[in-house]
Amino acid sequence: MTSILGVKAKTALNKDIIVIGADTQVSVYRGNRMISKEIKTKKIWTGDWGVIARSGGAEDSEELRDFYDLFKEREKRKPGNSISDIITRAITPNAEGERVFEEVNQLNRRLIMKKYISPSYEFVLATINPSPSLWYVDDRGNVLDFDKLSKVYDIPETRLEHVTIGSGERKLERAIERKMKNKRGGINSLLYTPTELLLFVRESLHSALSVDPNTGGRIDIVAILGNKVFDYGRRIQKRLDDEERDEYENIGEELDEIFEKENRSTD
Repeated sequence: MTSILGVKAKTALNKDIIVIGADTQVSVYRGNRMISKEIKTKKIWTGDWGVIARSGGAEDSEELRDFYDLFKEREKRKPGNSISDIITRAITPNAEGERVFEEVNQLNRRLIMKKYISPSYEFVLATINPSPSLWYVDDRGNVLDFDKLSKVYDIPETRLEHVTIGSGERKLERAIERKMKNKRGGINSLLYTPTELLLFVRESLHSALSVDPNTGGRIDIVAILGNKVFDYGRRIQKRLDDEERDEYENIGEELDEIFEKENRSTD
């Protein structure tokens, strides 16, 4: 499982900003026992249509790989079958007034038919057109906005539009409530700077990371501001890798000094 948080707010210039964060750990279980975990797993995909982040299911399932292919756009598709077309259909109400991401429904139905033990996949979705919007996609492909999500899943009332999924969901909800109460301007303050929202997501995810064994690794962060997507995952990973390398060099220098001192003492 995992911990994923998506939030949407207004900046002081009345611009919509969406930030989605996810941990990067995948836990491997045998029965009810965790036997290993992998770090640096990317759970967020981006494109000029927006952002989607997933939780649940098996990391290397054939079904998930097929779903990935929808977002790669490696070949020219028939009109109406581009990823932008698929996303547009998912967030457009049908004749019954419901929104359905049919490809997610098909993904999880295939898992059920194969009798997978792993939980079904669910998603946080952020779209750019016609305006920046944040959605929850459940395992049946139902696409819910925050107002509907709050009513269906009895999410505690806050004025911050958000979606949480994964094994750390409850911890994230508690962290959000706490941070909203402590926010400058109080719980009814809707305005955030990009820095405030980025740190809000990071710190909330770290709260889940500290207690949920299925949440771990670095925090992957993606933002939507206006009609542009900014994916900072690789940048953050490179910075961490560089700092780790620098620290190894520092340790190596310390060991070199110790080695030289011991050599001199034996001469």
